[in-house]
Amino acid sequence: MSFQRQIVNNFLKVGLLKYSGLVVTFAGSALVSRQLDPEEYGVQAIGAIYFGVVTLFLDAGFSLAVIREVDTPAFQRSVRLFALGMGALLGSLLILAAYPIAWWYGMPEITWVLVLYGVCAFLNAIPIVHEAILSRREQFGYIARVALLATVVQVIATYLLARAGFSYYALILPLLAVPLLKYAFYHGKVDLIARGRPWRQLPFRASFRRIRSLMVNLSVFQVLLYVSSNIDNLYLSKLYSTANLGLYNRAYNFNRLPLTIVSGVISTIQLPMFERIRQEGQNVKYEFTQYIHLLGGIAFPAVVIFHLFPYEISAFIWGEDWRQVGAYLYPLSILLPTSLMISAAGNLFIVFRGERFLVYNTAISSLAQIVGASIGVYYSIEGMIVGIILGNLFGSLPVTMYFGFYRLFGYTLWEIFRVWWFNYLMVIGLLSCYISGNAEATYAVLAVYSAGSLYSIGRYVKHNYFG
Repeated sequence: MSFQRQIVNNFLKVGLLKYSGLVVTFAGSALVSRQLDPEEYGVQAIGAIYFGVVTLFLDAGFSLAVIREVDTPAFQRSVRLFALGMGALLGSLLILAAYPIAWWYGMPEITWVLVLYGVCAFLNAIPIVHEAILSRREQFGYIARVALLATVVQVIATYLLARAGFSYYALILPLLAVPLLKYAFYHGKVDLIARGRPWRQLPFRASFRRIRSLMVNLSVFQVLLYVSSNIDNLYLSKLYSTANLGLYNRAYNFNRLPLTIVSGVISTIQLPMFERIRQEGQNVKYEFTQYIHLLGGIAFPAVVIFHLFPYEISAFIWGEDWRQVGAYLYPLSILLPTSLMISAAGNLFIVFRGERFLVYNTAISSLAQIVGASIGVYYSIEGMIVGIILGNLFGSLPVTMYFGFYRLFGYTLWEIFRVWWFNYLMVIGLLSCYISGNAEATYAVLAVYSAGSLYSIGRYVKHNYFG
């Protein structure tokens, strides 16, 4: 079976399970939204900002190191202890910072929210290495089935707690059970307990030297990525009401669901599979070019729906109180045509051992998005979204083309143009229509984008299955 067929088969197998999880999440979100109001979601969203900072360092290259380095039990056990130690440290820091953060916001209720998130941080470190080992073995289906089960448990627990009157705690308490459930299943497949070999005999120093560069570069990358991705929430939490933050956060998360599902599948299967063909001496660039063309096309259904029916779909899923989510859902979806391509390119930096270029790329990209958001937020929330889009168009995308495709992956300028020109122009077109408020032009751009996307998907299928 060709590599493209392998990656598509794994994509569909894992994607089916992840989309099943999406259906469960949608159903749970619709039910829970009728139990909680935007202000309660806003309190949880503030806590999630700082939990997100902590999670940046939970997997500071540990899983990638296990996937990329030699498959030896001693190395894997050493990395697991590093991960557990990092989880304990970060969880403790978040708990200690809970009261000062709550005082800064003038919201005492945030204290216990952050304490619970601190406990969750440590628990999330437990299954990291187990899941990485299963990914290295390309047991993607098993990982996806466990993730689906964890999603079902989380959604049911959230709804029951919301019905019982736990308010915003209903959104946080179920998170404590998810990593423990994953570990219970992974442990049956991966046994990292060193029987008859005390932990003092593990090669900690040698293991740390092997992952040190990856840890440092990935940690810097994650911090920069988090700041640029959450600068909007940081601004809104201080400049606007918790209700506005709740509405925006719902729109942002809903808009990212297609990206999260697809990029979740990408992150599960892409790195192990591309690392394998690199070690086998196959042409990574050729395979990646076909793959990224496919990714550039599959976002079009979400883009069309979010542009044509943003208010209707928001009210249908969450109720009339959440209809205003559509005001933010529409412009946020403008970047979807290029978001999946950017996500896939990030993993290839690791395959080509280009962590340093990844940091340079992310630093410049983050700065561009932060500048755009900082200018736009003082006009309106919609202005902030436009600023973020402009930062991506004229910062993130050109920088990724240069550091990634040109410097590291070995693409020529003409090859870069062929990969990016269509989706880049579609984003510019959709943004121009949004700023001008021209509905007729929006329909025309959406029609062109849909036709071009269907052509890319059809050409990929024809080449790899009927060529």
